[in-house]
Amino acid sequence: MNYIAKIGLLLSIGSLSPLYAQKQYSLQECIDYAMTHNISIQNAGIQSKIAENNIKMSKGNRLPTVNSSLSQSANFYMSDNASTNGNFTTRLDAISANWTVFDGFQNLKNHQKSLIDKDIADKNTEVLKNDISLNIANAYLQVLFNKELVKVSENQLDLSNKQLKIVQTQFKAGSVPQANIVDAEATVAQDELTLTQRKNSVSSSLLNLKQLMQVPAEETFDVQPIDADNYMNRLAVKTPAEIYEIAVAQRAEIQLAELNIKSAEKSIEIAKAAKLPTVSLGYNFGTVYNKVNGGYNSAFTDQVWDNLGHQLSATLSIPIFNGWKNETNYKNAQLNQEKYNFDLQNQKYTLRQNIEMAYLEAINAKKTYEASQKSMTSRALALDYTQKRYEIGSVNLFDFETARNNWISAQGTLAQAKYDFLFKVKVLQFYAGWSLGEEL
Repeated sequence: MNYIAKIGLLLSIGSLSPLYAQKQYSLQECIDYAMTHNISIQNAGIQSKIAENNIKMSKGNRLPTVNSSLSQSANFYMSDNASTNGNFTTRLDAISANWTVFDGFQNLKNHQKSLIDKDIADKNTEVLKNDISLNIANAYLQVLFNKELVKVSENQLDLSNKQLKIVQTQFKAGSVPQANIVDAEATVAQDELTLTQRKNSVSSSLLNLKQLMQVPAEETFDVQPIDADNYMNRLAVKTPAEIYEIAVAQRAEIQLAELNIKSAEKSIEIAKAAKLPTVSLGYNFGTVYNKVNGGYNSAFTDQVWDNLGHQLSATLSIPIFNGWKNETNYKNAQLNQEKYNFDLQNQKYTLRQNIEMAYLEAINAKKTYEASQKSMTSRALALDYTQKRYEIGSVNLFDFETARNNWISAQGTLAQAKYDFLFKVKVLQFYAGWSLGEEL
């Protein structure tokens, strides 16, 4: 097989040698690294821990409160004749306890809501992880795409150097003017520039991937290639409807919307419970010391011991009017539930749209990739045929340059089609419940 045909065949099957010697990381390894190092994910984890602490607090609200206190008071009046003027009272509550026996089950509902809110915090973290994973997959494939373009430019430069040698030989033989050498040298220089620019693009895309993963820029880093052909015959395993059924049961966005509805239902129950009476029990063990101005006062120690005692209390509180606060909270909670119901419907509708569009785009990208492979093979063969005829003088330089430019264009189109296809398949794989880093 001739040199040009070999190049076309290698590109058509998506081969790509590594540009760097350091360890290559798979897409799954990149995603796993980001899941443990990304600052946004770590921050979302803190919100989950806060929600967990709120669960503990909601449990405590159902238990009695126990306190100890010491108070000092004095009475002063404008009239010196007041019998209580200058009186002092010292009160010591050694143990003071209060327990809400019944509050319309508000504390119970608050605890149940705190459990749901913890799940909401976890799902928000999962949604964030999914978004970051998709961004990393996109950045990862962009690195591979840019590296493939480097290979294209290297092949292009190699061909231009070979062509320059042919022109130099033809010039020495007197069959072409010196201007042809100048044109060939200019082509080599332009190809060298293109190769440098594309290598720079690899560095930039690697840096972008590192930043998404929170990897320091100075660390050596490279990525593994992905064989697009592994996905060619596995794309249509499931229909869009089947993928939707999987996604609607597994996607974090849907589960988050459902949890918001449950949380809103608990808010309604809490607001409704606030309109009911509350019953609380109280207990106090302590003493009091009084100093009466102008009267007989027992010694401090004597009064403390003599006044030592227990106190039990029961309180019934019935809400009658509080500026429509309870009623407003109840109506707003109902409206929030209605809003979250609409949010769930919208999430499901958007999910179905995204899956249908992703499926169509993946099918179209597959067709484009297959067509680009055929085009690449035919352009490589055409260039090889034209080059041989050019070397013996059967075609002119214009015809050769046209074949060469068509070959170069076909290489770029194939690389673009390949990684567009890979990304579209990864998106579809994402909706179907697969890990983005999982290989077929």
